[in-house]
Amino acid sequence: MEKILECQMRPMASNRPVPKQVFVNQYLVKWKGFSYLHCSWVPEHEFEKAYKSLRGLETMVNQFHSTMESLGNKVYDFVAIPPEWTTVDRIISFREEDGQRKYLVKFKGLSYAECYWESESDISTFQNEFRRFFDINFGNRRGMYVDHERNHEGFKQITSLTPKFITGSLQPYHLEGLNFLRSAWSNRTHVVLADNMWLGTRIQSIAFLASLFAENVAPFLVVAPSSTLRNWEIGFTTWAPQMNVVVYGGTSQARTVIIQHEFYLPRGRMNGVRGETNRIKFDVILTSYEILDVDTAVLKPIKWKCTIVDDGHRLENENPKLFYSLKQFTCEHHILLTGRPLQVVNSEQQAEQLSALGKRKRNRKQIVEKEAEPTDGEEARQGNKKTRWPYRRRTHRRKTHHMVPKIGLTRDKVLARITVMMLLQEKVKLIENHPSKTVFPDPIIGRFAALKNERNWNKEHDKLLLRAVSKHGFGKWIDIVKDKEFELEQLICKALKVPVENLTRTNPDQKDPHRQLADYLRKRFEILENAMSDECADTYYRNGRRPDEHPLLDIAIADIRRRVSVM
Repeated sequence: MEKILECQMRPMASNRPVPKQVFVNQYLVKWKGFSYLHCSWVPEHEFEKAYKSLRGLETMVNQFHSTMESLGNKVYDFVAIPPEWTTVDRIISFREEDGQRKYLVKFKGLSYAECYWESESDISTFQNEFRRFFDINFGNRRGMYVDHERNHEGFKQITSLTPKFITGSLQPYHLEGLNFLRSAWSNRTHVVLADNMWLGTRIQSIAFLASLFAENVAPFLVVAPSSTLRNWEIGFTTWAPQMNVVVYGGTSQARTVIIQHEFYLPRGRMNGVRGETNRIKFDVILTSYEILDVDTAVLKPIKWKCTIVDDGHRLENENPKLFYSLKQFTCEHHILLTGRPLQVVNSEQQAEQLSALGKRKRNRKQIVEKEAEPTDGEEARQGNKKTRWPYRRRTHRRKTHHMVPKIGLTRDKVLARITVMMLLQEKVKLIENHPSKTVFPDPIIGRFAALKNERNWNKEHDKLLLRAVSKHGFGKWIDIVKDKEFELEQLICKALKVPVENLTRTNPDQKDPHRQLADYLRKRFEILENAMSDECADTYYRNGRRPDEHPLLDIAIADIRRRVSVM
């Protein structure tokens, strides 16, 4: 027995034809050497019989009860065996035992130190994991695109936002970064990708590695902070599921299991293959800075095609262990990712460090003057001089021309916006079918003083505004102002007491008059939006709906009520 997981009053098993249910105290036990699939319930009296023969068993039971008592009220939320612990994450090896094949399984939520041998019948429902295991160990994944590795000069720019080597659609600024990385690979130059946060440097990097994998190029090393390794793993699963990605970390025991079963294919499994490099089983290794420093000797013998260092500005430290570890590796290509401009301090030292990481052979046709890509501002130019690598940095301001909003929207805000637009459509139908009715009921009007002020703006104007937003969409304020159907331009000028003929710009430093009118409409619609949000919240909870009956709307309403409460 390894440990006790739970204690419950359960019916006693009986061999009688019509068993009489007798409830006794039973313990849920995990057995040593077996996974959580094989846990079983043991009656308390069986423990009492074994107390004398098994030393420490009574102490284990007492410690379990002490732990459960310390949980207090949290014991009701306690789950003895989370579902992930019985869900197969990866099958990493197999063996023949008594004429049957057994598989070494890693379960979700558990480390490699807790892998267990399972018979095929115990995990037969996880057919996708079986297919992936046989594809990795016996398939020819790296030859599915091309028969051999292409040279650097054969790489071309990607023009499609949905290339075949990824499962998803890229944004234009993603594609721009992808082609920047591919161009650097083709020119045999290391690069620094210093895009601002929220610009998808991780997606660009994964797409780049997937494009190399499609050209039969592997393996790759990604070094990142331990807190982001899970995000990298999810990113590869989402964008490049065809790649075999292994997270190298955990305890010494876990890393030993990874080395034994995830690094190399067993000898003799691949006929005609010679050399350790060709026996490499993984495509990508994800690891942290700490593990890289500890296990440099393990990762050093592998000939890496590309190394990506997340938070690459860590190389700026005066005594960087990461730099000295990477310097020992054999790698063709280096990419540094950072969310901020490289600092000017220690410029000479950093230039020497980055240059020492690897000096690649240049293409004879390469022109050094064309090496630098467009960047933002003086900081980027300093970065070019300092690192002597192509350096690209894009900020939120530069990505707006790719139709990406300056301010990112969270999931709750998006759901709230969807809900508000649904309410707006209902309001427009009400206005069209019953023109004499008011837009909002009296309780809502009483909460918002701006809805009662009809001196400069009245309810009929709000009806026109709602119809205009329904026609043009949210945020199209300038288009709404210029739309002759609603004549909101004249209404706003009347509300602001500004003659329409004065809208022509006479001072070039003055704000665009159409933009002034658009700002007025935007602020007015925010009032209507908050009023609709409040009305929706009242209706939602007055009808007594349970949150789990409409989870999408529940999330939206939670955000709506939060925003209304801080007005």
